[in-house]
Amino acid sequence: MSALARLRAAAALARAAAGPWHGVAAAATQSIHTSAPAHQHDGSKERPRPRTSTPPPLRRPPPVLDAVLRQAQVAEAAAAAFMRGQALALGGRPDARHLADDEDRRRGAVDEAARRHGARPSALLGAARLAGAAAGFWSALAAPRPLRLVVAGAVQDAVSDAGTDGLRSLLEAQVEAEEAARERADARARRSAAADRQDDFSAGGPSAAAARARRREEEEARDIARARSVAPADVRAVLRQVRDAERAPHGAPSPPDLAALVQARSLSDVGGAGAALGAAIKAAAGAALRAAGKV
Repeated sequence: MSALARLRAAAALARAAAGPWHGVAAAATQSIHTSAPAHQHDGSKERPRPRTSTPPPLRRPPPVLDAVLRQAQVAEAAAAAFMRGQALALGGRPDARHLADDEDRRRGAVDEAARRHGARPSALLGAARLAGAAAGFWSALAAPRPLRLVVAGAVQDAVSDAGTDGLRSLLEAQVEAEEAARERADARARRSAAADRQDDFSAGGPSAAAARARRREEEEARDIARARSVAPADVRAVLRQVRDAERAPHGAPSPPDLAALVQARSLSDVGGAGAALGAAIKAAAGAALRAAGKV
């Protein structure tokens, strides 16, 4: 490998270190292939280059974005494993396989968004996959159909709530960032106006004022871009898919909230033992997903 290829491989390894979950080996392989000549005339057939994804960004994402992507990734990983567990227990039934394939596509979209923005994976990602697969397999294999629908409805609500919470967190963080950017812009405008008044009687006053105005516009543009980077459009689109997706089969009930379960005087007030189980599963899954955003 040439010296240039070695330098590019080292740069790829440095980029991979910013997001270790993407794999150092994949980044190095990509650099080696991209450093090779596009056409090699050695008498052999030209082999197509392997398809590789773009490397993760060097900078870490804003903390809110990092946490939201982490939570969404765990939610979709658990939901996809749940669907695969159900499909396995049901012997690959077409309807179960269709739901599992849909969930896998959404999981891939979340994983790609997390990789693109350099979000680190949650420490609970592996546990979420195992729990989702076990719950899906058990509910389809051993539970009666009404109970299976209750569990599916609880999973549906927990994952949808994770998408809703993520969207709300991003939009609130963006509003705060935009307000802070406006405050900084106002402060810069006041300082610039004061400097302009002092330069009114100097020979270089107009040119100095123009330079200050250009700097102010550049700083304001950077502040706006930084505020918008807190809630990127592609991440919001992915979170809307997480929120709006239909994961539970037709007829699956939506379990009550844990607060309604605590306040109920009897199980009949919340719809019986099945609804109470669904509420408990939904509450436990929601707590686990919130924890995933932190760790």
